[in-house]
Amino acid sequence: MKHMSKNHRHKVAAAIALGAVMLSFAGSTQAAGLATPDERALQSISGVKNKKCPDIIHSNSNLDDLLRSVERGNSCSAQCLVENLNELDGGNLEDSLIALGKFSMSGKNGMEQLMYFVKNGQLSDRLFGHALIMLSLELTDNPCGQLNELRARKNRILKVKQKNLANEKLIAIKAIDRFILEIKADTPSELWKGSTCQNHK
Repeated sequence: MKHMSKNHRHKVAAAIALGAVMLSFAGSTQAAGLATPDERALQSISGVKNKKCPDIIHSNSNLDDLLRSVERGNSCSAQCLVENLNELDGGNLEDSLIALGKFSMSGKNGMEQLMYFVKNGQLSDRLFGHALIMLSLELTDNPCGQLNELRARKNRILKVKQKNLANEKLIAIKAIDRFILEIKADTPSELWKGSTCQNHK
């Protein structure tokens, strides 16, 4: 039987540890009755300690606070949102997907965390793809800005190195590439005039 080198064992252990973090953000601090900074931030949204996520989701004012927290990269807020997306529709669902798209670009591991939600069955492939291509309203009628943001997200995806996220990477890249082609095909030529956008054709 071939034995792993010490360095390889460390790499494998690190990968397993990251996956474990995605499965449970509370970790040992929750078992000790403590709250992580992300958990405290989530609790502050509801104003009541240990208030359940569905209660936050169904309050428009609390939902707005939750989405801002997600956009800033709060992992607990993102998990709360992901686990209750099926309770949302219309504008609230659209805003939530936009927030998750921003979450994917937050911190060092935002994209990996979003992918682990998919891998763990908390977020569907379809909504994952939608989250990555849902862009801020200020980019409406700004095809160059849309392309730049989508390319930035694709570059972030390509930097994900975990082999166990290969399927999620493929889903993400396909969703973004497809939407880039749609933008190029649907944008009137006059909107490109004077554009500094690279390779828009």
